[in-house]
Amino acid sequence: MADDYRQEQLDEVESLEAIYPDLFTKLSDDPLSFKLVIVSDESSSPDDPEATSSVTLTVTYTPTYPEEAPVIEISSSLCVSAAAKEKLQEVIKTEIEDNLGMPMVSVVQMTVKEALDEINEQERQRIVDDRIRAKEEAEMKELERLTAGTAVTKESFMAWLTQFQEEMAKKKGAPAKAKASSSKLTGKQLFLTDTKMQTSDSSFMEEGDLDVDRALFSDMDMEDLPDDL
Repeated sequence: MADDYRQEQLDEVESLEAIYPDLFTKLSDDPLSFKLVIVSDESSSPDDPEATSSVTLTVTYTPTYPEEAPVIEISSSLCVSAAAKEKLQEVIKTEIEDNLGMPMVSVVQMTVKEALDEINEQERQRIVDDRIRAKEEAEMKELERLTAGTAVTKESFMAWLTQFQEEMAKKKGAPAKAKASSSKLTGKQLFLTDTKMQTSDSSFMEEGDLDVDRALFSDMDMEDLPDDL
């Protein structure tokens, strides 16, 4: 009977060595023990981060394996967090219990590989999200730098007013000229109610009765602006 167990073990080792020649390393003959490296798949998209993970399983057969559970442990890992490693060990435990009584190392290998691929895909997505967030933060800082303390001139105000009236006309479904003439506010008053023009000559805000820092208008006389704009 013991010889039957031994032969079954030898057959499985021979099969594993043939299937995974570059990932299989025999450690000892008595008891039969070996290492099997499992590497996650690379992404098929060239835009994805080149992130891969791997774990090394150390397998030791017990005398009556496969009737008795083998000892399978994660002896080393690469780019695998402690939490992920613990999850993989639980996967191994479950597969051993579900396949007791039959050669199981190939099944364990495939299941761990699937779990490792899932973990690696989550890590890729985390890297992508971090890159997007960092890019957005950098763009926001650059925008703040470019618009901070921008002085307003008569020319920039007139350009803003024209665009502002066109935007309002589109929203109301009327031409810009009709919108401007029907408004109770003059062009100058419309401008003075736009608080964001204190810092930028290219932004648009909703109408509101707010003050404007006149210090920004060092190059122009507010009285020069026509009231009929």
